[in-house]
Amino acid sequence: MQSRKMEIGGYFGKAKGLAEKQTNELLRVQTSEYTEFIARLIENASIMNKNFYIVVPLGESIFPPRRVLFPVFWGAANPNRLPKK
Repeated sequence: MQSRKMEIGGYFGKAKGLAEKQTNELLRVQTSEYTEFIARLIENASIMNKNFYIVVPLGESIFPPRRVLFPVFWGAANPNRLPKK
């Protein structure tokens, strides 16, 4: 897992500039409220970018093969010990 703090000052500035240039009153109000929300979010929390990685080994396993437990109890692990019909 990798965590890095994101710098969203550029995004915030761009959103604020779009709010000021907006000609539609409703969109200008909504964009302004959004930039205020982003400003409050930045003040209260760290904005992080997280990456998760899964490592899948290639090739043979380093672990020995698993033995099945129940056939050992019933004598099926060794075919020579199976009861004859």
